[in-house]
Amino acid sequence: YIYILKKMQSFLNKINNLSEAVEQATGAFLTVTAPANVTVTTMKDNEIFTGVTDSEGIATFEGLSSGTWTVTITNGSQTATKTVLINTEYSVVLAFF
Repeated sequence: YIYILKKMQSFLNKINNLSEAVEQATGAFLTVTAPANVTVTTMKDNEIFTGVTDSEGIATFEGLSSGTWTVTITNGSQTATKTVLINTEYSVVLAFF
């Protein structure tokens, strides 16, 4: 009986380690919807990613680490910022006011 419990615990540990490895390898996914052709910057600690929204106003970022990110859109002198918590997948809409 103890042998079976140890084997089950070992199996569960392997599944947990595999799950963590997959998350680290693929990271989180962020979709930003904003005006078309604006610069989008995502920032968390020392991680910074920058892109530009397409003609439909969509920018995507893959491989982000989980946690709290600051998302900023910029178009000339206009700027809008939002803080988001990303675990695996998150979508955010930003606009200038």
